[in-house]
Amino acid sequence: RVKYKEHIKNQYQLIKERNSHLGENVNLSKRYTKLTIISKLRCIKEREHEIMASGWRHAKIMTERACSSITMNSLFNPDENGQTPQIVVLQGAAGIGKTMTAKKIMLDWASGEVFENRFAYIVYINCREINCGSKQRRVVDLILKNCPDKNVPIKEILLNEEKLLFIIDGFDELRFSLDQKEDSLNSDPGKETPTEVTLSSLFRKKLLRKSHLMITTRPTALEKLQQLHPPCQVDVCLKAAESNVTDMIYVVR
Repeated sequence: RVKYKEHIKNQYQLIKERNSHLGENVNLSKRYTKLTIISKLRCIKEREHEIMASGWRHAKIMTERACSSITMNSLFNPDENGQTPQIVVLQGAAGIGKTMTAKKIMLDWASGEVFENRFAYIVYINCREINCGSKQRRVVDLILKNCPDKNVPIKEILLNEEKLLFIIDGFDELRFSLDQKEDSLNSDPGKETPTEVTLSSLFRKKLLRKSHLMITTRPTALEKLQQLHPPCQVDVCLKAAESNVTDMIYVVR
């Protein structure tokens, strides 16, 4: 675990940026814009109303939420009913900073700044890379891809799945259908199946049921995601502290 964290820290301290020169890397901690997270439970109709709101109305909504600011560390904490969310969906327009946030979480976790006692392992999955990779995958392969060597204690990780978080970055970029039949889903993490079956099994909690997911996506893919899970969600607003740019995190129950 120590080696894994060290590997993650080295991997995410410096990152490539779209606008950077060839071969040039930027320091993630310096480049990252700190975000304020605001939580509020709302129904889908209210959310749609907010999306249509603009100008002073939107500003008023954001001001009303200021009193419910929470930390990244508390996203997976039990709610007032004692229920712990297993899935967090980070939703926002292109360029808002979803991938940067996902990578910052990886770096901060490896540095002991977030989810230190909550998750023993965090696995980053890039959906764009998934599209270009093998057509057959085991969930074990997704874990090993993040590891510095092949001696990682896979059995230990799988036996403590409640301490495992998958960050699935770019759900909207997946090119295959996740609408798989129930009888085709897989519950064996060591079994190789088509990539779409492996991911569907993970999303629908047939595979590693007690593990946790954090999914980043554009709003255009929310309907596709909601088909995999109940639409009733807890909203968490992600707001750039130095601008009026806002984004939404949905904690899916």
